[in-house]
Amino acid sequence: MLNYQSAMIHKMTSPEPILEPFSVGQSHAGTFSLRIAMALVGKSSYNAQLSKRFRVKKMSNTNNAIVLIGMPGAGKSTTGILLAKNLGFDFVDTDIAIQTREGKTLQAIIEDSDFMQLRHIEEQVVLDTDCSNRVIATGGSAVYSDKAMQHLKQQGLIVYLQVDIDALRQRIHNFDSRGIAMAPGQSFESLLAERCKLYERYADLTIDSSRQTPEQTTSAIEQAWSTNSTRD
Repeated sequence: MLNYQSAMIHKMTSPEPILEPFSVGQSHAGTFSLRIAMALVGKSSYNAQLSKRFRVKKMSNTNNAIVLIGMPGAGKSTTGILLAKNLGFDFVDTDIAIQTREGKTLQAIIEDSDFMQLRHIEEQVVLDTDCSNRVIATGGSAVYSDKAMQHLKQQGLIVYLQVDIDALRQRIHNFDSRGIAMAPGQSFESLLAERCKLYERYADLTIDSSRQTPEQTTSAIEQAWSTNSTRD
């Protein structure tokens, strides 16, 4: 199997830009699994060969959506806002939707009940979310609900913003008060290992944004979205 460690962004004149790997690794059947450092290259002669290996499902005109998944600190909200602005979509942050619905912060929900209750509320909020023509930034624990993720996958492209542990430590400074749905006493390293498997399971597109700016990550997603939208 192939996994893409990196690629480079180029402006293409081809009407159907495609992706070309620069290194070997692992992928998953039925997914468009890339580890993009900065990334898209196009060769029209390569398009047919590539499309046999990978598939980004083509969205219907009535259910266009981009769904961002990943750990807290991955940049889902920032990237989501940029994507929504550039694509002319609405933006939904499900963490904010949870807080609006419950009238309290994520951390307060955990403190008043427990982390499993937060996951239950999150599932209901995701299932109630209208995805059409929206960029949706999910909470880091949304992937624990297969029902919620199937709802999202039916309506949009699932993009996993992958970030390594060192970058996450640099970005997250309120680990104990951020409202992360995790078992008491669980380490951040253990949580990351546990969730990564779920992120990879549901992702249509994986982007390593550990060393990228939000603008670079946004550009990579837009290129993939454009490719998906124009492919027959």
